[in-house]
Amino acid sequence: MKKVLAITTFMLPGNPFDARFRRGNLEACRRAMRENFPEARHVVVEQFGDMERGPGANPDISMFDPGPFRKTALLNRAVRDNPGYDIYVMVDADVFVTRPLAEYVLENAGDNRLVFPYGDTVYMDMLDTRKFLSEGTLWPGEKNHGVIIRRQTGLCNAFTRATFDAVGGFDEAFSGWGAEDDAFMFKFRRIGAEIIRNPDRTAVAYHMFHPVINTETYTRGPEYMRNRVYCACIRRMDGEDFSRYLAGTVTLDEMVKKYRAMGRLEVTVEWYVNKSTFLHFDSTIYDIDRSGGLCMDKIFEAIRREDGNEGIVDFTENVLRKVSGMPPDIMADIERWYGEARRCLST
Repeated sequence: MKKVLAITTFMLPGNPFDARFRRGNLEACRRAMRENFPEARHVVVEQFGDMERGPGANPDISMFDPGPFRKTALLNRAVRDNPGYDIYVMVDADVFVTRPLAEYVLENAGDNRLVFPYGDTVYMDMLDTRKFLSEGTLWPGEKNHGVIIRRQTGLCNAFTRATFDAVGGFDEAFSGWGAEDDAFMFKFRRIGAEIIRNPDRTAVAYHMFHPVINTETYTRGPEYMRNRVYCACIRRMDGEDFSRYLAGTVTLDEMVKKYRAMGRLEVTVEWYVNKSTFLHFDSTIYDIDRSGGLCMDKIFEAIRREDGNEGIVDFTENVLRKVSGMPPDIMADIERWYGEARRCLST
């Protein structure tokens, strides 16, 4: 029998309305792990001591205060404080894990692999969350399935201690939340590890509702933007610098300084297709070749690398066809890529 440790990080927000939902979500997450993943010991590593304390408190809830909130430090602490497990599973505090996800982890996790055990996601609204937690079903109607699964890096993943150590764990230069799981996956890719994703679309990771407080303010703020720059740097270091980074002979901040000076750490790419119309891309996700100028071929090549043909279809239908003023030659390129992607998906 494989020994499995599941880790959830938690910090209670200051907003009382939001805190009520997040407490409930965490309890539902813990219940799902008990019921659907009984093979795993589930530990919650929290910050600032918001959960139960005193005699009789759950020994699997520990408090660690590394200063300002740093999800990476909590995850590293949990892994390193709990040696001897065959598999480590990261589970977000607002994710309800089902049995198919647990079985996929048990069957597929191993050295030199990062396993994402879900084939679909559902980001539930408040009514769906209540119905799902009480009845196990959702209200009829269209659901938010989040980003394309091929690129999803959060919610739940599994790895071994050997592979965690090979990439140096989660880099604690990342503060707050955001982009740290992207960077973790990029490090796995760069050491040649397999990224394993469950192809079964019925294996769903359910994301429970909670209010989103000041999200736009945070994602445009200096902390989150710094995390994205870190992520871009991990992705774009040359082989020698990446080896030095993993060995700990240089810091991520030192590498950021070097690659920023080289002009390689822009976090967004804007391509003006004419004088009044431009396309905007997150360059920490889509590594677009900008040598010799941009064109639709380079953009679609980058999208296909990250999101597959599904990404090309989605981007064309939901973004490109809604942009006015596209020159005819660019529209012809778009329709060529779109048609090829649809044909590949239909075979």
